[in-house]
Amino acid sequence: MDNYEHAFDDLLGYEEVKRELKAILCTMGKDKQAAELGAKVPSGLFLYGAPGNGKTAFAKAFMKASLRPSFVLGPSEDYIEKLQQAVEEAAAAAPSCLLLDDFDKVSDESDEQENIGAIQGILDASAGRGIYFIMTADSLDDIPESFYRKGRVDHFLNIEPPDRSTGAEIILKIARGLPGGDGLNKKDLAGLGLVSTCAKARSFANEAVMAAVDRGGKEVTIDDFVEAFYGLRSKIDDEKESEAVLLEKAAAAAAKALVSETVEEGTVGFLSIRSLDCLRFHPRRRPGAIATLLAGPLGAELALGMANGNYAVDYAIALESATDGYLHTGSLGVGMTFNGNDVSDDFVRQTKQPFGELLLPISANVRRFLVANRPILLKLAARLRREPYLLRTAFEEFIKENPVDPRWLSTYR
Repeated sequence: MDNYEHAFDDLLGYEEVKRELKAILCTMGKDKQAAELGAKVPSGLFLYGAPGNGKTAFAKAFMKASLRPSFVLGPSEDYIEKLQQAVEEAAAAAPSCLLLDDFDKVSDESDEQENIGAIQGILDASAGRGIYFIMTADSLDDIPESFYRKGRVDHFLNIEPPDRSTGAEIILKIARGLPGGDGLNKKDLAGLGLVSTCAKARSFANEAVMAAVDRGGKEVTIDDFVEAFYGLRSKIDDEKESEAVLLEKAAAAAAKALVSETVEEGTVGFLSIRSLDCLRFHPRRRPGAIATLLAGPLGAELALGMANGNYAVDYAIALESATDGYLHTGSLGVGMTFNGNDVSDDFVRQTKQPFGELLLPISANVRRFLVANRPILLKLAARLRREPYLLRTAFEEFIKENPVDPRWLSTYR
């Protein structure tokens, strides 16, 4: 089996990136065969994307799998001298790989033109010396195109933040490496930690370890991850909240959870009235997201006969989302009115009030749904008032035992 087949096994997810990197590895070292067929083997690779998503890790795994002598250079004060030295070392060991890590930090167009010219001159002089260049950057925007022109770099891969499934795998793998980690499960961890970068997953796990240390524990438990979650977000102090306020918060959170889970299964990963961010995930389709935003005050009103809390932010976001959906994409299922004027702030402000009517049918459907499922709403609210939190697995069990009638929200799925 080729040496690159398992080169990226330790890097979870990113299957498309792995396939592309393996395809490039297939061509390396086949210059002669390619030339005979009139083709040219790619000469370089550029990995870019937000920090913390594994660009450097992928680059190093790629170099290891190539079986070529490999060299790495990062930003430094005497970068030009070190670049010249690295190129000479890589050329002497050719065919080789040279990783220019965080290249955007040293090639920004705002740098002195003399330095830009010096770096470019070194790279130009390296052509034909058997060096396969790999560059990483957070963005291509600040890098002169001459640095990654065709012939020097032929492949560009965007390393995007992990999707929900990949994020869950990353957190689970990190957690399983901790003392007591075998007792943790993917669903509950994913519900707690929506991973936006791989680095944040590691930071989240470290916060859980520190929570275990603080309580004197020998193993890391799901409670430690919950404590880490709380530590990153605002808490509600029960001692300063009246019973009526806590009941309203519980009813609002329960309504949001039931609506969100109904329009998109799997969106509720962690639920608590002690966290201002009670829903770890939100529906991706616009109508479902709007329905979830409107559910809070409607659920509180239905359960308690009133809604005294400040839901202005939810209403504002719902209205903005509804307006954008109507003007830009028609994703509310109504006609398009885009005529180019909606880019104007004045135009948007003037249309906010009349477009508020877009919320009315969604609000009516949410109310019907909550009325039809009022016993379940009250039961979930009571449990949230009684228990500190519900993990994903506990919420799934609740829904299994208390199936809702989804008919009023079926069109938002």
